[in-house]
Amino acid sequence: MTVLLENGSALIAAYQMHDFHGGSGSWVVMMGFMVLGVVAILAVVLAVLRHPGRGKAGESDEPLIIAQRRLASGEISVDEYQRLRNALERSDVGSDS
Repeated sequence: MTVLLENGSALIAAYQMHDFHGGSGSWVVMMGFMVLGVVAILAVVLAVLRHPGRGKAGESDEPLIIAQRRLASGEISVDEYQRLRNALERSDVGSDS
């Protein structure tokens, strides 16, 4: 219960009692949660940037793309490319199960 005093000290006592100025540490807790939020967001962004395209489709298509590039650059013949492609298609069928 607050009693009104002549010089306004009751108002100051009520202000301090109800802790309207943020408390003696609540700002530390709030800042801690903000820092944790920023760290969590950065962790997710870094995880995505470090491991882009970790899907099964990207992994299974990569050898075929390499073979196509080798054919285009003249490293392998068309017959060699077809042999590689057939072998890759057979290995993909076995790896799906």
